[in-house]
Amino acid sequence: MKDRKRCAILFRYRDCDAFAKYLRRQSAEGWHFKEFKLGMVFERGEPEDVVYAVEVFPKGTEMDVKPEPETEEYAAYCEAAGWQLVDSIRRFCVFRRTGEDAGPITEPEERFQNIRKAEWREWLGTAVSPLLLAVLWGWAFFTIGFRQYIFNDTLLFFLLVVMGGALQRVWNAASLLLWSRRVKRRLSGGETVVYGRGRRRGGSWLGFILVMAAGLLIAHKDGYTQALIPALIAAAGILCCGIFISLKRPSRAGNEGIQYLAAFGIFLAAMVAIVVILISDPDRGPHFTKGPDATGFPLIQADYSEGEWELTYTDSGTSDGVLGSMRYFYVTAGRNEDGNGEDSTELLSYTIYQSRHAWILDRLWRQEAKHFAGGDDCAGQWRAACALCCEEDGAAQYLLRYEDRLITLWMEPPADDGKIDVIREKLTAYEPEG
Repeated sequence: MKDRKRCAILFRYRDCDAFAKYLRRQSAEGWHFKEFKLGMVFERGEPEDVVYAVEVFPKGTEMDVKPEPETEEYAAYCEAAGWQLVDSIRRFCVFRRTGEDAGPITEPEERFQNIRKAEWREWLGTAVSPLLLAVLWGWAFFTIGFRQYIFNDTLLFFLLVVMGGALQRVWNAASLLLWSRRVKRRLSGGETVVYGRGRRRGGSWLGFILVMAAGLLIAHKDGYTQALIPALIAAAGILCCGIFISLKRPSRAGNEGIQYLAAFGIFLAAMVAIVVILISDPDRGPHFTKGPDATGFPLIQADYSEGEWELTYTDSGTSDGVLGSMRYFYVTAGRNEDGNGEDSTELLSYTIYQSRHAWILDRLWRQEAKHFAGGDDCAGQWRAACALCCEEDGAAQYLLRYEDRLITLWMEPPADDGKIDVIREKLTAYEPEG
C-alpha cells in the first residue's frame, strides 16, 4: 500500500475555502497534506478531523514555490493565533488549526481584497501574451498574411487556437468582474461568503492536449513535421524546467534566475535546430519544386507561342486547405526565332487561387487590385467576371476573377488576342491533382 500520493493543484484563489474543505476530507480519509512538490503531496496516516484554512498572502508572488521570509513572518503571526503553516506556494498559504478557539485569520473585507487582487494579478500574468499574440496574428491574417493563412490549414488552425485563447482570457476577465461585484454586494449586506463550491476539474489540461495533438496531425499533413522540431524542443524544455523547479523548490530569486537561464537555453537549442533543418534542406517547404521541369504545370510558353521552346527554369509552390488552394508557377523559356543563333527569352508567372467561398476570392481581389492602380478594365477580353491589366516596358500584369478562382498573371511580352483565348482556357480548366 502506498504511503504517499500526489494530486494536481486544481484550485483558483477564489476557491480557497473549497481547497480547505478538500484537504479536510482527505485527512478524514487518512491522507494528510504535507507539502507542495510537483503538486500536492499527501501522506497516509490515521483518519483525523483536521481543520484547514487556505489563505491568499498579499505579499506572495507567482514565482514563490516555497515559504519566503515574508511568508514565514506571516506564519509566525498566525501560529500565535492558533494556525500552523503547513506549506505555501505562489500566494496560497495552507494552515492547519492547532487551537480549538482559533478565530478567522483575516477579516472578511481584507480577505476579499487579498483574493481579488491575487486573481487579477494572475489574470494579467496569463492574459497579456495571448491577447498581444491574438492582435498580431489577427492583424496579419486580415492584412498582409491573408493569402498565406487562408489556404494553409496549419496556420489557420493555430490562428484559431490563439484567437480562442484570447477570447477565453476576455471571458475570464468578465467572469472575474461579475464575481467581484457579487461578493462585494454580499459582504456589504453582512452575509458570510464561502469562496469556491467544489474542486476544479482537469478538463482544461485534457483540452490542451487534444488541441496540440490535432495541431501536430494537421502540421504533419501539410508537410511541416520537420519545422515542428524547434517547437517540440521548446515545449520539452519548458516542461523539464517546470518539473525541476517544482522538485527543487528554489527561492523566489533562484526561481527567476533558473527561468531566465532556461529561456536562454531553450532559445539557443531551438535556433540550432532551425539552422540544422535549413542547412540539411535549404529549399524545404510543403509541396515545393524547383528546376527546369514543368511537369504538372497548366501553362507554359509552348502552349500559346509557336516554335521550339527550351525551358531554362521553373519554380512552383502550392498550399492546400479546407477553404481552398493556391498554386504558384514561374517559367522561363528560350527559343531561337530566326536561326541566327540569337535566342529570345520569355518569362511567365501566374498564381491560381481556387475556393468555393466567394468571400475569400473577393477579399483576395481587393488585396491584389491595390497593385493595379490605374490599370485598364479587360474583363471582356478575358471573358471574366472582372479583370484588370497593366502594361509597361514590354511586360503585362493581369488580375482575373472567375466564378471559382482568382488568377494573377505576369507575362513578358504581353498577350495578344490569339494568346488570350488559349491562356484563359488552360488556366480556367486547370484542376490540381489530388
